[in-house]
Amino acid sequence: MVLTSECSSQKSIQEHQTWTYNPHDSKLRSNIDGQCLTIEKSNNSSDMSNLIATSCHKTNSKELYQKWIVNNNDQTIASQLNGIWLIIFLYLIGESEKILNNQIYYAF
Repeated sequence: MVLTSECSSQKSIQEHQTWTYNPHDSKLRSNIDGQCLTIEKSNNSSDMSNLIATSCHKTNSKELYQKWIVNNNDQTIASQLNGIWLIIFLYLIGESEKILNNQIYYAF
């Protein structure tokens, strides 16, 4: 599962917080282990899906669950599967906002 956290200045933690986008195969890879950011397949018709890090499919794969569009102009990331953006889902709890389980969700 892919989680969010505050950025850290510790090198050992920074390595776990960095990803590299390859525009040639449209994949986001973890700098720590090279795994790809993947939309978790689910039979559930929920309007949110988890993001996970998994082994990357072959470069020429037509599998769109691991393919992303990174727009540097407006700082967005969208799935090539259907153009939906990545968001950090917030719940309002009382007067404060908290990130739900520190997860990044793929929201429809």
